[in-house]
Amino acid sequence: GRSDNGLVALYFDFGRYLLISSSRPGCRLPANLQGLWNRDMTPPWGSKYTVNINTEMNYWPAESCGLSDCEEPLFA
Repeated sequence: GRSDNGLVALYFDFGRYLLISSSRPGCRLPANLQGLWNRDMTPPWGSKYTVNINTEMNYWPAESCGLSDCEEPLFA
């Protein structure tokens, strides 16, 4: 089928929004598995901070999308 460039741009912007919302300068903690919007009292995987691919995947777009400031909570 045909590609929808508008949809691709929307997903790209949504990904940027998620990173900015969950990890920006001044935040005490970096982005985790479910984020602060999790509705469950006992979230899947404990909404943990992990030292595996999950952390890396949260921050993959930071440098290439001009969001290097969003890495500050990860390294603080």
